[in-house]
Amino acid sequence: MNRRLAVLVACLVILAAGMTAPSVARGADGLIVTSQAVYEVRPEEQRIDVTVNVAATNVTPDTATELTFYTGVSLPIPPDATQVSASSGSAALGVAVDLEDDVAYAEVAFASDLFFQDTYRFSLRFSLTDSGGDPGRETWIRSRFVAFPVWSFGTPGASGASVEVILPAGFDATAAAGGLEVQDDGDAVRLVSTTIDDPAAFFAYVTAERATERARTRLEIPLAQGDESVILFSWPDDPDWRDRVESILVRGLPVLEEEIGVPYPLVGVLNVTEHAYAHLGDYAGFFIPGDDAIEIRFDADAFTTLHEAAHIWFNDDLADERWLGEAFASYYAELVGTALGESLVTSELTDDLREHAFPLVEWGDPGQESLDREDYGYAATHEVARLIAALAGPDGLRAVWRAEDVGRMAYAIHDDERPARGDAAADEWQRLLDLFEVETGADFDPIWVEWIVGDDHNDLLAAREEARDAYALTTTALDDWEMPRSTRVLMEAWDFAPAMAELAAVTEVSEEARMIATAAGQLDLSVTDGVAVALASDGIEAAAAEAERQSAALATIRASALRLERPLAPTEQVGLIGELEPSTLLDAARAAFEAGDEVEAGETAAAAAEALDASADRGRLRVGLVGGGILLLDAAFLGLLIARRRRAHARAGTAPFGTA
Repeated sequence: MNRRLAVLVACLVILAAGMTAPSVARGADGLIVTSQAVYEVRPEEQRIDVTVNVAATNVTPDTATELTFYTGVSLPIPPDATQVSASSGSAALGVAVDLEDDVAYAEVAFASDLFFQDTYRFSLRFSLTDSGGDPGRETWIRSRFVAFPVWSFGTPGASGASVEVILPAGFDATAAAGGLEVQDDGDAVRLVSTTIDDPAAFFAYVTAERATERARTRLEIPLAQGDESVILFSWPDDPDWRDRVESILVRGLPVLEEEIGVPYPLVGVLNVTEHAYAHLGDYAGFFIPGDDAIEIRFDADAFTTLHEAAHIWFNDDLADERWLGEAFASYYAELVGTALGESLVTSELTDDLREHAFPLVEWGDPGQESLDREDYGYAATHEVARLIAALAGPDGLRAVWRAEDVGRMAYAIHDDERPARGDAAADEWQRLLDLFEVETGADFDPIWVEWIVGDDHNDLLAAREEARDAYALTTTALDDWEMPRSTRVLMEAWDFAPAMAELAAVTEVSEEARMIATAAGQLDLSVTDGVAVALASDGIEAAAAEAERQSAALATIRASALRLERPLAPTEQVGLIGELEPSTLLDAARAAFEAGDEVEAGETAAAAAEALDASADRGRLRVGLVGGGILLLDAAFLGLLIARRRRAHARAGTAPFGTA
């Protein structure tokens, strides 16, 4: 949406002079002028006939030596007025038109001198016509719509002035400023002044349109995904609007798509309709997302047309908050309009507007704000968009809009990662701040504080800064591990206290995993990525549980390995005859650990130690079975058996750790 109010100043200059010797006339402040002005609109004839019935009263008292009288008066009239004439009763009066500083003056000569306390009545008549061409002109007269300035005529503070505008039946009329009341009696539409306190300062701008069939012009505009259809609906007798809007859209839409970096989002036909103030009010245009429609004022310039076209992207789908949509609709309108070589009229952020400054997140919906706040909102959002764009750069902007278009998390690890249903959501301004800083690496806080949210959010932004620093340190510590989704969701939602707690827990788990890797290396073992996988897929508690299982399995393997390092006693060797080697069990435990089965690894390593412990009892039992302490085996046979077991032990790789 774009708002542009015409600022027109109606002024009245009274020029009068008269003299009776030897007196000298006083200044013109002794003349009071009031009037009843009637504007009769003739759309089919493309003109407006204006009749001003004037009463001029001399209020300058005579003195004993001076008589003051007036011979005429000069009234300001619109500079495009034609067929200017004046009369008093049935007598024509002399009238000359003088153009001075873009204001025309009708200098009316009275048929007789005007003395103290006398009133001279006359009628001033002129016509307004439509010069065509310039879309910025003030007077438009077509068979289906009209727009023109309305003045009252009188001296400052004069009472009794009135204005009436008469339109044919069937017109929908409105007036910006002036307080004109619309009356429709079925035969005509009238806009009538209620109270004019100061006719010299009175001004209104009347627009009216007639409900009628519009001319249709279908366009096919080539864009990234193919030709897209646009239908222009214009008043049949306004080909200038059709040609102007067609040229801007045909050239501008492809450039908008390229600069924004998001494919043209509409699926069906875009309808673009010409309207007058009566329909659009104070605004020069609207984009209506649900209808895929743009409504543009009859005098819309290139900036307005491109601004509304940019809203095809920057509406509730891409920008929930008003400030964001208006900011970048204006930014891209200016960017693309400049690229097209168009003359642009943009909102200027003046010192007067700055007096009405407010945090842009507080900008209300159209029609709910004062004109001062609206004017500041449009000018300030355009300026803040320029600042953001300068810091982000074109590629940074495109990256943010692509992420916003698909709803990707700001703290996403995968391109298709989006918040899940039920996840807490940050405000739009919060999400955009995260996206801009994540995608560009730049610091946008100063812009957000100065323009968008104000100082009220300093504590929240400070908490965010602390959490983002902790997040960055933790991410570095994790190296190529993924931050758990729960932590990223908390950061995404600006829920920083629990996010900080989770970051501390993630750091603790990662440090535990490093210690496990070091311990495993000392045992010549490799560690699976089970902790990292659990952290990424199931969260911190699952990762901590996996780390605990790995640590416990390693402790059991180490204890069993140390147990098997000791030389075997003769009875243990006898007890192991025909039994599964403890070293074989330990090898199986090591293999299970490296395969990620920590429970099996721990149980098998414990079984290796238990098998060795049980061998001594079994050996003593076997030796004791011969009775009387006489061994069944002679010493030579026993020595051969022990040597064979040692060779088997060495081949099984159960030599003490740190030896060959």
